[in-house]
Amino acid sequence: MKLDSANRSFVALVVLAVVPYALLGLLGCGVLSLVVYRVGAHGLSGLTQDGQDLRPAALFFALITSGTVVAGLSVRRQVLATRRLADAIASQSKPLPSGLAQIADAVGLAGRVDLWADARPCSFTYGLFSPRVAVSHGLLDAVGDEELAAVLHHEQYHVRNRDTLKVVVARAAPSAFFFLPVLRALRDRYLAARELAADRRAVRAVGERHVAGALYKALDAPDLPDLGAAAALGGRAFLDARVEQLEAGTEPSPASLSRPAVAGTVIGLAVLTVTLALAVTNGGSDGGMSMDESMGGGGLGIATSAVGWRVCIAGWAVGGYLLVVRRARRHHRPA
Repeated sequence: MKLDSANRSFVALVVLAVVPYALLGLLGCGVLSLVVYRVGAHGLSGLTQDGQDLRPAALFFALITSGTVVAGLSVRRQVLATRRLADAIASQSKPLPSGLAQIADAVGLAGRVDLWADARPCSFTYGLFSPRVAVSHGLLDAVGDEELAAVLHHEQYHVRNRDTLKVVVARAAPSAFFFLPVLRALRDRYLAARELAADRRAVRAVGERHVAGALYKALDAPDLPDLGAAAALGGRAFLDARVEQLEAGTEPSPASLSRPAVAGTVIGLAVLTVTLALAVTNGGSDGGMSMDESMGGGGLGIATSAVGWRVCIAGWAVGGYLLVVRRARRHHRPA
């Protein structure tokens, strides 16, 4: 299946964001556990005990861990914003008139459209794992049936493409790995390309004239604090590119990646790679044995065995889940 430009940008962003974790896997979970144990038991001086220099490994882990924490906070903020937005829409939703319900069924959005009691003409997709489409009462009053169909075809692309879930990753990765500046450019490419792809879907369904009319009438963004962090909303941000596409009939060329961003990303990856090489050379290769000896032998040294490596990874994953996901749920739980 051929990927459109939006999904190509998203895949490139994800692949690049995974590189630090791939390097972390090469270094080994056992060495990570050793660094944490040494610092916890002996302070920073523990990084140079037993003839090993674990400082490069500690630096490597500090970069990855800090990025992971930032990404986790970004994801948490977006998840909470999505829940608040869903609650706000649910509290102001109205029954769908038969015309809107019929068009939603025809477009493939049966049961996924909410009529939102807001006078400004707008629509957007929201919700992470079961995305829905909000159509304002003001938009319903402003457009005809063909333009309404264009709006819903546009939003149906976002629903089927899981754009509300993808944008969580697209926003979290660049802030997490600030030393890979190309991620920001790929994020911007993805955000623009998804709107262009959704417009192309609508054009194929109802024609350029109705898409242009809907675009002209549905540019207002509602005044909701959580909207920007929780919904697939184009608004006026990519208006020029969308109009250019409608006029030319073809997708505009994406902005080229800047040389400073590419150079900065190459340097960032080089720093990670060199730090990894130093970590392995100075103590990573026999880190499991040193950890076993430092802890007095016994079962804790299993972190470097075939079974222990998997147990170690699972332990860190569970810890991250408990810190991020469960905390977000507690925050949202009513008092």
